Amino acid sequence: MPDNAYLSRANCTLVAWKGRKPLIRPKANTKPSGRGSTAWREMLAFYRWDGEAFMARYQGRSRAESVWAVLKRVYGNALSSRKRRMQRIELHLRIIAYNMGIANRLWVEAKASRPSGSKLNALLNHE
Repeated sequence: MPDNAYLSRANCTLVAWKGRKPLIRPKANTKPSGRGSTAWREMLAFYRWDGEAFMARYQGRSRAESVWAVLKRVYGNALSSRKRRMQRIELHLRIIAYNMGIANRLWVEAKASRPSGSKLNALLNHE
C-alpha cells in the first residue's frame, strides 16, 4: 500500500499528539488548508518550503520500514516468546542472525571475486 494512503489530517494530528512530526509524502493535488490540523499545515509547509530536506527525512523513515518488512518476511510476523523481556531478546537475536547472514553473503561474494593468489585471500584463509 503506498504511503499516501495514510495521508489524512486525522493521522497527522494523531502523530503530532504522540509527540512526533508527521512525514507522509503528500499527493500532487493535496490542499494546504489544515481545517483545524496544525500538524497538517506544518507538514505541508515543510514539504513545500524545503522539499529536499523533507524527502531526506522521509527516506530515512522509509528505510527503517523496509528493514522491518524484511525481518517480518524472513522470520514471520509473530514472536514465540510470551514474556516481554524474552520477546525483546528474541527480536534482537533475529536481527543479529539476519545481519550475520548478510555479512556472510557479502564475504562469500567478495572472496569469490578476488583472484586466488591475492594477499587478502592468504590473510582470510590463514595460509
